[in-house]
Amino acid sequence: MTSRSKHHDDESTDEHKPKSAADADPKAASKADKPTDIEAELTHAADGLLYLSEGEAPFEPVFKPGVGSAAMTPEETLKALGVAADGPVEVRTLDRFFAGALEDSDPADDTIQSLRPRFQALKDLLLTLTDAKAICTGEVDKRCYLVGRTSTGDLAGLVTTATET
Repeated sequence: MTSRSKHHDDESTDEHKPKSAADADPKAASKADKPTDIEAELTHAADGLLYLSEGEAPFEPVFKPGVGSAAMTPEETLKALGVAADGPVEVRTLDRFFAGALEDSDPADDTIQSLRPRFQALKDLLLTLTDAKAICTGEVDKRCYLVGRTSTGDLAGLVTTATET
């Protein structure tokens, strides 16, 4: 973003200057603009959904720019997110993670059946990320990071809690 001069006497000189590279050339949107898109899409897709295990927990977006394109171990992924493993670390496929809301859901439960399309859309969106998976850490109240990498090498996804006794 261009900064205004300290002299406000002649602000008209700044009036026609582009405020960002994207304003000057819309095709030159910065790499920093991209994470906002996936974060917004994930936030929108998860809005109001609760992960159902032995408890209910919301989904929250997680994002870490610039982790690169190389595959990461679950421990490296957690470290990149600034998370210390709280107990054992378990990796699950997104199919397995969402099975309770999709394949294994109770066909007689009208509420969960009405939410199935939203859970499917959320899973599908996460699957657009490279190496998307669920990394869960903890004993009973497991923090589950549903993460993958964007095409620009950023780590993006959601985090929720799965209560499993």
